[in-house]
Amino acid sequence: MAWFRYRTIRSQLTIGFIVLELAFTVCFSLLVLRTETREIHARAERRIEQQVNLLATMATDAIVDNEANRLVPMAQALEASTSVHFVRLTDLHGAPLLPNTGHIETSPLTAAERRQLPASGRALERADIFLNDEGNREAVSAIRQGTQLIGYAWVAENPTSEKEEVDSLVRVALIAGVLGILGCMLASALLARSITRPLRIVMNATRRLIRDPETKEGFPLEIAETNEAGELAQAFNLLVLSMEEQRSGLNDTLSLLDSMLAHAPIGFAFLDRQGRFIRVNNFLATGMGIELTQFLGHTARELFGTVEAETLEPRLAEIFQGAQPVDTLELQITDGKGDVRSWLVNLYPVKSGQQEVRWVGAVMIDTTERRRAEDTLRRTEKLAAAGQLAASIAHEINNPLEAVTNLLFLLRTQVPLDGDGMRFAEMAQHELSRVSEITQQTLRFYRPSTSPALANVAEILDSILTLHSGRIHTLRVDVARRYGDNVDLYCLSGALRQVFANLITNALDALNGGGRLMVRATRSHCWTDGRAGVRVVVADTGTGMPHEVRARIFEPFFTTKLATGTGLGLWVTHDIVDKHQGTITVRSRFEPPQANGSGTVFMLFFPDYGVGHPATDAIEQSAAPVTSEQLA
Repeated sequence: MAWFRYRTIRSQLTIGFIVLELAFTVCFSLLVLRTETREIHARAERRIEQQVNLLATMATDAIVDNEANRLVPMAQALEASTSVHFVRLTDLHGAPLLPNTGHIETSPLTAAERRQLPASGRALERADIFLNDEGNREAVSAIRQGTQLIGYAWVAENPTSEKEEVDSLVRVALIAGVLGILGCMLASALLARSITRPLRIVMNATRRLIRDPETKEGFPLEIAETNEAGELAQAFNLLVLSMEEQRSGLNDTLSLLDSMLAHAPIGFAFLDRQGRFIRVNNFLATGMGIELTQFLGHTARELFGTVEAETLEPRLAEIFQGAQPVDTLELQITDGKGDVRSWLVNLYPVKSGQQEVRWVGAVMIDTTERRRAEDTLRRTEKLAAAGQLAASIAHEINNPLEAVTNLLFLLRTQVPLDGDGMRFAEMAQHELSRVSEITQQTLRFYRPSTSPALANVAEILDSILTLHSGRIHTLRVDVARRYGDNVDLYCLSGALRQVFANLITNALDALNGGGRLMVRATRSHCWTDGRAGVRVVVADTGTGMPHEVRARIFEPFFTTKLATGTGLGLWVTHDIVDKHQGTITVRSRFEPPQANGSGTVFMLFFPDYGVGHPATDAIEQSAAPVTSEQLA
């Protein structure tokens, strides 16, 4: 039904109340009309029965007393009643009992009235009520004188009387129904206003938020109602306030993320299912020498080439199919300048709300400089190993050379030689001198010719940390530095630089999964003999070393780094510390990878004048011994 498709609460309440009131009024009216109609019929029957009995009684007295004129007032009174149509007096055969007086009906009996006359030998015991030929109610009663039946009294009901009563009852029911409908409309209007007003305010506010999510016009909503609709409006105010707080926090988070993506020294990229770049940061674009706008909408095959795409695309497809993230992918990419750069790529899925992989994120770390530094360091270690080997060989060669030289000298001075023998001996002496010079140069190559000088230990440590700053950032290592005042030391600065470089490099290798690196340099005293000097601590929270490894770390060529190590770093470090008459102490705790509390501590002490006194007068420097709490 088209008219029933209402939308507003006001119309729904109004129509609902009206329908309910109509149904109630109709049902109640029908029930009342039925009940009252029966009661009206019953009253009418009792009334006509009383009237006919009264007429029969009065007729008996009038006939017995032969005073027929006494019936006239009675007949007039009955006819004057709105409920009586006519009265009639007849003998036993239906003929008029009295002459026509103008108030008593004397017309012949109708067929319905004749059927009410009793058969011969029978008499009416009580008034009989029936429907006459006109369909109206009529009553007949016997007129008796003692036991003798004289005739019959007839009273016909006026039908308009009962109809007027029924019509009056219907009018009252209709008026009550109309008043009920009006009351329902008024109640529904008042009730709908208390409900729809706050709802309308909430609806208008919602529309404003849809048009402008940042708007603050009309908020918070002012609601006077205290019903459920008012509580809904108050809840809407709280919702808007919560949304504003969440939007503010989300904007801050997005700003932080955008700042991180834009300025982080790591490349970030996001790719879709077709392998197209949908977002990259400035660091990646600058590092590859490609304009930022050229990345968007292009694939790795279009930007990097076929070889790199064949390596990258299968990994992307696996992650989109639900595989685990890839964190060991390395690419060699030719940048916009034609230089080949090395990138370490970590791929991870970016899922939507339905836990479906929507994009793949790529964290790309430029390892070109690190690889170059590692190659340089590796070559340096190889050169150091070669230098150690050459020095060892030169040292071993130098001793027999001296013996051979002495033997040649004895041969020339003590054994008489002819001219050729003497010439051959001189030639041998000359060649041995050349070999000895070569061995001495080899030893000088291993033993630097730099002289000791006053150097600041803190500056040397900072320079080493600066060298490894890129790796420290990549590994997410937290560096804690603590330098005391006046940590100058008369030393071989180049040798100390090599010592600290070896220790810090090893610490970073142990912190491959992140952690903390602590570097300290303070004035102190030797704990054994009280000499003044500088104490240096290099500690890490890395994987630590088991006991069997810690016992062999200062052995030459012992390494746990397999293909990347030579096993000479700590051996050289120990040798340099000995040359400075210092001490080196190692403490390490080895724990499983998932446990906490592992790490290694290298503690070095360098006395002030371990490599000799400076040429100029130097001010003696001393400090209180470093306590165990300071080293903790």
